[in-house]
Amino acid sequence: QRVDDEVDVTNVCTTHITNMDSLFVDETTFNQDISAWDVGNVTTMSAMFRSAENF
Repeated sequence: QRVDDEVDVTNVCTTHITNMDSLFVDETTFNQDISAWDVGNVTTMSAMFRSAENF
């Protein structure tokens, strides 16, 4: 599911997420720090940042 620009996701628990496919695709305004996300269980990040302009 796409991320809403208005929702603060900097501290979201991502430990059990396995699929981040197209999460930020075509995103033009999202610009939050996601460096603390635990992506250790993610197996799919295909096109996660495709055409995302503000990372």
